[in-house]
Amino acid sequence: MDQERVYAEEFRDQVESCYSCGQCESYCPFFPRAFSILEEEEQYGREGLLEEDFGGLLDFCYDCKLCKTACPFKYDLPHIVIRAKAGVMKNGKPPWIKTIFRKVDQVESILRWFAPVLNPILRNRPFRNILQKMAGIHRDRLLPTFYFLTFRTHAYLQQLSGHLPKKKKRAESKSSHKVIYFYGCYTNHHRPQEGMAVLKVLQACGIEVVIPAHRCCGLPQLSEGFPEDARKNMACNLSVWEKYVAAGYDIVVTSSPCSLTIKQEYPEWLGSDADFLKGHVFEVTEYLLRLYEKGEIQPPMIPLNRRVAYHVPCHLKAQNMGMPSLELLRLVPGLKLEVIDRGCCGLAGCMGYTEDTFDLSMEIGSPMIEGIRESLPDLAVSDCPKCNMHIRQGAGLDAVHPIELLAIGYR
Repeated sequence: MDQERVYAEEFRDQVESCYSCGQCESYCPFFPRAFSILEEEEQYGREGLLEEDFGGLLDFCYDCKLCKTACPFKYDLPHIVIRAKAGVMKNGKPPWIKTIFRKVDQVESILRWFAPVLNPILRNRPFRNILQKMAGIHRDRLLPTFYFLTFRTHAYLQQLSGHLPKKKKRAESKSSHKVIYFYGCYTNHHRPQEGMAVLKVLQACGIEVVIPAHRCCGLPQLSEGFPEDARKNMACNLSVWEKYVAAGYDIVVTSSPCSLTIKQEYPEWLGSDADFLKGHVFEVTEYLLRLYEKGEIQPPMIPLNRRVAYHVPCHLKAQNMGMPSLELLRLVPGLKLEVIDRGCCGLAGCMGYTEDTFDLSMEIGSPMIEGIRESLPDLAVSDCPKCNMHIRQGAGLDAVHPIELLAIGYR
């Protein structure tokens, strides 16, 4: 409790120094709850942060950084929350679900071997009741599908079969544009077709792409209170990327939470060791749009007569780079687009998975879901895998990364 008290005091001091403009309160459920507790502390003279479940309160922050972006004084509450979560985790044994997120890449690497059996079990109601009691995962939360063949395996097999060009040695490369593809945990184990779409588009545009093995970006570990585990993953990834960036490669990413983490958290946690990343990390659509605007690649040409709802994810907004996916999708002939910008989807990290947060998650995401339903789309798209998961559950509609639609346009 002593360590919790230290972090509670740090959080309290930071909040009390703000000017209460309220800009951050509209972005997530964390701030209204925290401010309410602090107001009660002042009114009734009690230590509300500690009398409440401080760890439970912290779980409502999932490091999207929109509060820091919105704050006129740029208070860095997300990092105070990360340190506080780490203190809470050190005080006791982490719940099962947090341990899963802590070791997400290892856990998923094991579970995918059982995919043919595991997927039906994860949709079995009696088993989900047991899982809720044992791991705290809400029985109604839609869980992602596991694939026995990962994205890396698919890419390797297609390379062997001749559908993809074999990776050239760096010295042999003559392409003026060369990238590393950071595919992330979700694409590798739950959406390999997204990764294959990335390869198809990049290669259709004449861009050389290599796919080195890497670890989880580190965001799940940061958001659940395990910064040292995150730092190890980050350092391992840097050791892989450094030689490629030195040879003229950029890094492209499909998941907006991953790209935000690499751009903003790696310099924060690794200091000058991450300096070489500056100007070399891009969302894949951000990268493609830059080349298109320079006249260096052609737009997708195959007509796609569909009505699509595009949800703008929080982790993309926090990067302050506009909506490159939307700009590229507007180039696809026949595509009718409806932009849904109604706040957070409600699902990130453990937030939305647990018994304590599932209902709140659905409530937070309801404006987005209503907006998508009202637009009557054939499908939805978003740059965030968690947003797409939540759309599938809430709207009962297929939801994909924009790159999958762009890939059809390059057929």
